Amino acid sequence: MTFVTPALLFGAALMAVPVVLHLIMRQQPRRLIFPPLRFVQARRESNRRRLRLRHLLLLFLRCAAVACLALALARPSIQGSGWLGGREAPVAAALVIDTGPAMAYRRNGKPRIDDVREIALWLLKQLPPDSDVAVLGSQYVPSVFSVDRAAAAAIVERMRVDPGSPPVARRVDDALRLVDQSDKKQREVYVFTDLNRAGWPDAASRAIQARLKQADDIDLYFIDVGVADPMNSGLGDLRLSSDTIPANGSVRFQTELLHRGPESQCGVELLLVDASGKTSKRGNVMLNAREGTPQPVEFPPIVLDAGLHQGFVRIVGEDGLAWDDARYFTVDVRQVAPVLVAAPYPQRAVFFTNALLAGSSALRCEVVPQSALSQQQLADFAAIVLLDPEPLSQQAWNQILDYVEPGGRGAIFLGPAARPADALNSAAAQSLLAAPLIRHWHESTYLVTDARTHPALGTLQQFEVSVPWQAFPVATFWQMGELAPDAQIIARYATGHPAIVERPVGRGKFITVTTPVSDPLNLAGRAPWNVLPTAPDPWPFLLLMDGLASHLVGLNEARLNYTVGEPVSVKLPAGPRPNIVLVETPDNDRIKQPIDPQQNRIVFTSVTGVGNYRIRAGGGAAVDGGFSANVASERTLLDRASPGELAAWLGAADVPIARNRDEIDRNVNVGRVGRELFSYLICVVAILVGLEHLLSNRFYRAAT
Repeated sequence: MTFVTPALLFGAALMAVPVVLHLIMRQQPRRLIFPPLRFVQARRESNRRRLRLRHLLLLFLRCAAVACLALALARPSIQGSGWLGGREAPVAAALVIDTGPAMAYRRNGKPRIDDVREIALWLLKQLPPDSDVAVLGSQYVPSVFSVDRAAAAAIVERMRVDPGSPPVARRVDDALRLVDQSDKKQREVYVFTDLNRAGWPDAASRAIQARLKQADDIDLYFIDVGVADPMNSGLGDLRLSSDTIPANGSVRFQTELLHRGPESQCGVELLLVDASGKTSKRGNVMLNAREGTPQPVEFPPIVLDAGLHQGFVRIVGEDGLAWDDARYFTVDVRQVAPVLVAAPYPQRAVFFTNALLAGSSALRCEVVPQSALSQQQLADFAAIVLLDPEPLSQQAWNQILDYVEPGGRGAIFLGPAARPADALNSAAAQSLLAAPLIRHWHESTYLVTDARTHPALGTLQQFEVSVPWQAFPVATFWQMGELAPDAQIIARYATGHPAIVERPVGRGKFITVTTPVSDPLNLAGRAPWNVLPTAPDPWPFLLLMDGLASHLVGLNEARLNYTVGEPVSVKLPAGPRPNIVLVETPDNDRIKQPIDPQQNRIVFTSVTGVGNYRIRAGGGAAVDGGFSANVASERTLLDRASPGELAAWLGAADVPIARNRDEIDRNVNVGRVGRELFSYLICVVAILVGLEHLLSNRFYRAAT
């Protein structure tokens, strides 16, 4: 407990005044001349004890009233945390400013971040002199104390909404760590936020709870600058059927309309942006926006010419929050990729080639006999596939290795023709295969796939639960030995044996499949190894082959649409390339960016600007690429947390939340000085004086 004016505690000595008055004013027994003195003598002792008790009670009430009055004037308080050393003692203060996209919400034409700047600048002036001050906001503001208060104010004035900023909970954790290192007795963290739930992921909340337990003498204050009942319409995350499509192929765009407020009509349109910046509308839908009911938004598929296409989907009109009104996209339309297919019997490649034709028009197969493989210019193909090949010569293995190592892709489907096993266990073969071969394994089984584990299975993702692989049994497959350390299993059999394995080879990749896809249903002299391509309605086989082939040519690896804050990696087309390219940002800035020569990629550790980026380089090594970045939809939902939820995230019983300057000042006073007891003590004084007055009137009246 501390006291604002401890000197006034000496006023408790005034308790001597009631004692003196008691001794002076105490009543003496009255002498009465009355004949039956024996009755008076009997009552004398009883009256004296009663009078003594009454006087002592009045004495106690008077002394207690004086003591409580002196205590109240000394203004005692109950400490909230630690010994402070005084109200004006220097503090270590960290101001955490939420710069998430939801802070751009406008009320009366003014974004929330403007209110934050005003209150934060006022708060800096209220801090005691010689205090250590830090301001933490976006990811670009370091977690250090400022040189002085003016430097901290400059950081506050420069603070802007940053869609790529980390959740505010992470910056709170940084602030707690920073002030915990200070040698100041009083340590305070102020959090300016709109209490958006998206700013408090579970991992960050747990980290804050652990840190508060370690440093329980840190005062944590929240300043709520949010709007109690925001009204807004926004778009969810934009989903494309594919970031990369074949020439003359179509692409679908899907999202959701999210709405808060009264029901209303809302229009959403799809626009493409050409190289000159001119927009053209390619779709428009009208929706009935209802609060709490996401409305699906889907445009008819559109066909695009070869090349890179960028654009955006947006809500028609304006509302309080602009960050979720538009979602940007990039689509790369590629020319048909040639795939070389080699097999001992080319007619048996029909299952594989038909699967590719049925699945993707981005691939063109050229089938050659295995004997003609050495005559092919492998560099002219996007990928090579060996279907149940007979043992290859060392020269053929070296030819394939020379193709794959610089960045090529290949696959081999092993079957009965690949014997003896020793022929595929040579050093040249094992430089490509995922593991040495042991023997044929005869056991009725089936494939087991998980589309989440590898992009080659992406075509099966929407059917993952319902793929009836049991209806497509595998009777025989190659048993493999110990896998190469860098090999990755794409799919297994129900027996647990590897079925499809990928191995990186240099900058390229090579896939080994342990059962063929070339056996017809009726074979003379032996049973087929599996019925994957020949069973009735083999749609899982078609999807699997399309996914594997698309992965081989890199179609499902070319990600072009990202969320701000994510690392970005854009693969450039093969061929001559410069060392540096120009990246045009959504703000029309031009940034020079080097190319990774090993991966032929442009890599950004993160992007913070929302919109479309274009990558260009001219001359003989022309480059025309790009990508898009959007705000994650959960960062703009405007779902506010209640004080109870905030307390649960922090692991606290109660969290002080202020909404204006007076509430901030009151909360800080409680934290630094403690909760004052003046009002409670004055009430006690009033009660004691009232009791004393009531009892004294009654006692003295009864005595007269």
